[in-house]
Amino acid sequence: MLTEETLGEITRKMIGEIENGSGGRIRAFYYCPHTPQDNCSCRKPRTGLLETAVNDLAEQIDWDAAYMIGDQQSDVQVGRNFGLRVVLVLSRIAKEQDGSGWSVQPDYVAEDLLSAVELRVLGMGPS
Repeated sequence: MLTEETLGEITRKMIGEIENGSGGRIRAFYYCPHTPQDNCSCRKPRTGLLETAVNDLAEQIDWDAAYMIGDQQSDVQVGRNFGLRVVLVLSRIAKEQDGSGWSVQPDYVAEDLLSAVELRVLGMGPS
């Protein structure tokens, strides 16, 4: 769990790195502020945040070509629950857990976020 201030700092840094460093673009950023005990619809692996994104960005994104990129089992699960193809990024968390014993498997595995994006750009991954 993070404070809103810490999450904001992380988000600003991430967006800066993606937009200024790699030329990517972040259209929106969504997060769940709840604890598991809150039993909300937006906490992964539930699909509430993705449903909100569909409502907000319906005309900007081709959802049939969209996919979920994440580094945790809950990311893989929420992607599956929403009907997306999933790329597991081998961050520190995923490398420790490996993912091979998870009940739900990703479609693709990438070393990092840039490699995950390049899968699609090169036509080797989700289209």
